[in-house]
Amino acid sequence: MPDRDGGDVGHVYPEMLADGKTMLFTAYSRDGYELRMMDIESKKTVKLGPGVTPHFIEPDSYPAWRCLC
Repeated sequence: MPDRDGGDVGHVYPEMLADGKTMLFTAYSRDGYELRMMDIESKKTVKLGPGVTPHFIEPDSYPAWRCLC
């Protein structure tokens, strides 16, 4: 659920992690886009920083990145 009091307009690009308990997503507002992570059970959300379309990459896997230049 978007945090309307915090300025969120909506959430997009949800991705469940392999643990089945954590979801990555993008929150957007008039100020831009921010990556967030949420514990599904507790609904606790952590702000990860600016960005769009989050994807989890397993540690020790081939490095990947996306430039938003």
